[in-house]
Amino acid sequence: MTISSRFKELQRELGISNLAATFADMSSMIASGSNTVDVFALLTQRIVELLPVRASGILLVDANSLLQVVGSSDHSAHQLDLYQLQNHSGPCLTACATGELVTDTELSANGPWPSFSALAREHHFSSVYALPLSGRKQVLGALNLFCDQPLSDRELTLARVLADSAAVALLQADPRNDAVVIARNTQSSIQSRNVIEQAKGVLSQRYSIDMNEAFRRIQTVAGAENIGIVELATHIAERTISDSVVRALNNA
Repeated sequence: MTISSRFKELQRELGISNLAATFADMSSMIASGSNTVDVFALLTQRIVELLPVRASGILLVDANSLLQVVGSSDHSAHQLDLYQLQNHSGPCLTACATGELVTDTELSANGPWPSFSALAREHHFSSVYALPLSGRKQVLGALNLFCDQPLSDRELTLARVLADSAAVALLQADPRNDAVVIARNTQSSIQSRNVIEQAKGVLSQRYSIDMNEAFRRIQTVAGAENIGIVELATHIAERTISDSVVRALNNA
């Protein structure tokens, strides 16, 4: 049984709030040395449960000072984050450059990112927020929130706390050699995220499903089989999954 599943049992038994359970899960995953992408996958999914946010994504600065997508709650967030990077324009780039919260509650064609705003509206979002992930006097990346409606001040405060927790997850690996450790951990996270994208593509082709459904199956089966999302994605991408996992994917 995974640490996460044990906390789910405790949450039911003790009436622990979803927020408290999220921090408990993340703390335990970090302490047990879980892959950073698994931690980020948990966080982006919990964000859409805790806040009136329909999708969320996490981007990190790599060793070459370039942003990379490493976590998303669904494929629409992944697409929007990639679009920002490919076009060098969007709220996450501004948040990383300034170290400040960036808000766009209009997504107007006359706004600062007209092409990005048009794509966000195509995905039926009406508001976007980008919160910098900061730690040890440097910006590590950004947390993007894609919403159907503007967030309240209280909801934004909670979003900031969750963004801080993402920064802690990245920095927790080793308190020494900050720049080297962060770069190494970030590169590992990027590689793990690429494996997840490969696995999504494999499942999408195998089952004739879209990428959102493929990611949902990976999350569902990883939880049911008590293994990490990255570990399962690696087996799927390398075609080394067991018969029991194949059956689970077929039935997910």
